[in-house]
Amino acid sequence: MGWDNVRRREVMTTDRLKEKVLRIIIDGNLSFSHADNPEFVELLKDAYPDCSPPSRKAIVEYLKSKATLTKLELKEVLSQLDSKVSLALDAWTTRNNLAFLGMLFLK
Repeated sequence: MGWDNVRRREVMTTDRLKEKVLRIIIDGNLSFSHADNPEFVELLKDAYPDCSPPSRKAIVEYLKSKATLTKLELKEVLSQLDSKVSLALDAWTTRNNLAFLGMLFLK
């Protein structure tokens, strides 16, 4: 009956919910204000009653903190290299004037 193929799900936490909402916003190229959409908020409340739905501001702050952490991790990785590095960069600005920089490096 396929019972052995049951997908195991982690318990939803507020941080995991922020991550999921951020991924939806990024993947759908949506504005951060989508997190405050009343229908979306109600859906999150129904699906995850033990977690508070994140606001637009909470999502933006979460993204900023993840970017800061990623930047520190990248600095650490690059500082430990003893070889040359090739970089490919791309920068863009959202409709809300948030600037992004995409970076790919090869060692």
